[in-house]
Amino acid sequence: MERKKNYWGYRICTDHIEYFAKELNLGRLHQGWGYHEGQDLLNMTYDGGAAKNRRMFEVKKGDYLLVPRLPEWNYVAIVEATEDWKSGYKFEINEKLKDFGHIFPGEVKCVFNRHSEVVSGDIRSTLKNPGRFWNINYLSGDIEKIIESRGNEKALRNYHSVENRLAGTIESSYKQIFNKSDFSDILFQDLQKQFQSSEWEDALVCGLKELFPEPIFTIERTGGITEVEHGTDVVIKFSNPLSQINYIIAIQIKDYKNTVWNIRDIVSQTNKATYWDKDGDKLIEKILIVTQAEKEHNIELVSLCKENNITLIMGEELKDILVQIGLKRIARNFPYIEQ
Repeated sequence: MERKKNYWGYRICTDHIEYFAKELNLGRLHQGWGYHEGQDLLNMTYDGGAAKNRRMFEVKKGDYLLVPRLPEWNYVAIVEATEDWKSGYKFEINEKLKDFGHIFPGEVKCVFNRHSEVVSGDIRSTLKNPGRFWNINYLSGDIEKIIESRGNEKALRNYHSVENRLAGTIESSYKQIFNKSDFSDILFQDLQKQFQSSEWEDALVCGLKELFPEPIFTIERTGGITEVEHGTDVVIKFSNPLSQINYIIAIQIKDYKNTVWNIRDIVSQTNKATYWDKDGDKLIEKILIVTQAEKEHNIELVSLCKENNITLIMGEELKDILVQIGLKRIARNFPYIEQ
């Protein structure tokens, strides 16, 4: 019996589109967060944001991936996996770029303009997903329709409207002057200078509201004198549409540089988030954010959080979240620009 094909969204680092396109022509689809030798997904000794890529091992030979911004800014490549990704995976850091060590086997099935007449609104919507990898099986029919249009290059590559041509021109011009990598580094450095201690709580509440808007999500700062009871600085709440249950994500925020001290007290405090598991609310995740420290310098904290089922966010992972917040704010102020 033939295996059912799966469909995925897959995002690249858009600061190096030409490099990604050249490598894909050689059957090598790269992914970021591969800048440290310990980030080999088959022999990981250092996370730094790379662990999230392990889910990509779900890709099997014959699956299709939509890859925005390949081979050029306004285009999308449909890539077919030429091997199961767990067995075909390689880890080779680019010597010049010092990154992009994760390599998966794939070849281009076809290329289309995101504003083409054969592209559905649902496809255009999922292309705005900020994640690095997500399942889009529900779009299988729309994707197969695009593939079936391969003989009609005009339909695949032409803009569909004057408005979209205008949007594409603005996007291309914007990209020529905007470097996401530089923006990421500068933003993170400036935020570290701008906010200290409890100020991070208010800053992250404002930022998370950009990513998780009302009324679907409610985000509140809950720290202060009563924090001793619930061990939580920020709460994210959202409802299950099929029941009366509210789901809770409890976040504890600590502002440490380099090595985090008193880690057992911090983990114990974060564990008090079980306080929220009551009155129709269900705690689904405890998160500890350390604003100015790296996991590689805090191995004991990493281990202790894992033992206590606490999601630990530090360094590069926090930077990634802050960049998403920044880009969301840019997109809101400049709606023609798609990130």
